Amino acid sequence: MQSYAAPDALICGTYCGIDFLNECIGNVTSNTFVIPNGGIDICDDLFRKYEKNRDENFNFLFVATVNESKGIFYILQALQLVQKKGYQVSLVIAGKHPPGFKKRIEQDYPTLNVTVLGLVGIEELKKLYIENDIGVIGSLQEQASYTGVEMSMFALPVITTNVDGLDEMFTDEVNALKVQTGFSSVFGLSVDVEMMAKKMIRLMNDKSLRKKIGQNARKLYEQKLSIELMINRTVNVYKGLIQK
Repeated sequence: MQSYAAPDALICGTYCGIDFLNECIGNVTSNTFVIPNGGIDICDDLFRKYEKNRDENFNFLFVATVNESKGIFYILQALQLVQKKGYQVSLVIAGKHPPGFKKRIEQDYPTLNVTVLGLVGIEELKKLYIENDIGVIGSLQEQASYTGVEMSMFALPVITTNVDGLDEMFTDEVNALKVQTGFSSVFGLSVDVEMMAKKMIRLMNDKSLRKKIGQNARKLYEQKLSIELMINRTVNVYKGLIQK
C-alpha cells in the first residue's frame, strides 16, 4: 500500500493493470498513466514469406519462460489436434524451462516435432522471429507482453489468448487471431484448445490472412509499441509532475 500510495504518479503498462489495482486496493492515486511497453527495433529485414501451402510444414514459435501460466501445454495439445487432421507442424520453444521439461514432452507428445532451445541470445532470437511462420502465445495471465511486442516488430502472424494485457494489445482479426479462455472454480483458468487448433489451421490455410495479420502487427508496433514512444510518454509524465 505504501509503495502504491506514496508516488506522485502511478504508471502501468496497460489499463487492465490500473483496473486491477483499483479493484484490489482501491483508488491509490488519482494521478495514473498508461504507457505501453516499447521494444527497441531489432528487425533488420521486414521481408517475410507468407506463401506457404497447407501441405507444407508450418513452424510455430513460442518465446517465454516455460511455466504453467504461459500455457505451453495447451499449445502442445492444440498442435496435436492439428497434426491429427493431417497437417505438418513443428514447434520451437525458446526460453528458460524447468528440469525434465524436454523429457516430459518426449513422453507425452511423442509424435510432435518439438525443438526446445532454452535461453537464447539476441541474434538467435532475431533469427527465430524471421525463420518461423506463426507465433503463438498461450498465456493465462499477462499484463504487458514483450514477446507480443517482439513478434509484432518482426511482422510475425500471431495467435494469442484473450487475457488481460494481451486482449488490450491485440485486435482480433486485425493484427492477431485470439483464442478464448475459460474459468472453473475447481480448475481455474484454461485455454480453449479446440479453438486454438482451429485458429492454427485457419492461418495455415489462408495466405492472405497470414500476410494481413503480420503486416498489421508491424503497424501496431510502429504506431504504439516502439521504445521511442515509451520514452517520450514517460518523459512527458515527468515534465508534467515538475510543472506542478
